Amino acid sequence: MRNLQTTDVFAAFRLISKIGVREEVIETAKKATEIKNKTDQMDLGFNLMFEILEKAVQENAENEIYIFVADLFGCKPDEVATMKPTKLFKNLLEIADIEEWKDFFGYVRALIMKK
Repeated sequence: MRNLQTTDVFAAFRLISKIGVREEVIETAKKATEIKNKTDQMDLGFNLMFEILEKAVQENAENEIYIFVADLFGCKPDEVATMKPTKLFKNLLEIADIEEWKDFFGYVRALIMKK
C-alpha cells in the first residue's frame, strides 16, 4: 500500500470522466472544505464512494475502479474485486487520512472548476 501521489490526480480525473460523476465530486469537494467534524467528513467520503459505485455499475466502469484502487493498494485489480468490503474500506482509510482526502478533493475540485 502507498500514499496518494500526483499520478493519482490524473488517474482520478480519468475515472471521474469515464464514470460521469463530475458534479458529485465537485459537490463533495465543496462540502469537504466546510466540514470540520471528522465523523461528518467520513460520512461525506463514504457517500461519495457509494455514489461513484452506483454510477459505475450503471456505466459498466467497475473494472476501471478496480484498476485505480489496485494501483493504490499495490495489488492486482482482481484482488480488489474479490477483497472483503471491510478490508477495502480499511485499506482506503490507511492510504490517506481524512485531512489528506479532504485536501485531495479540494484540489481536484479546484482543477475541475477551472475547466
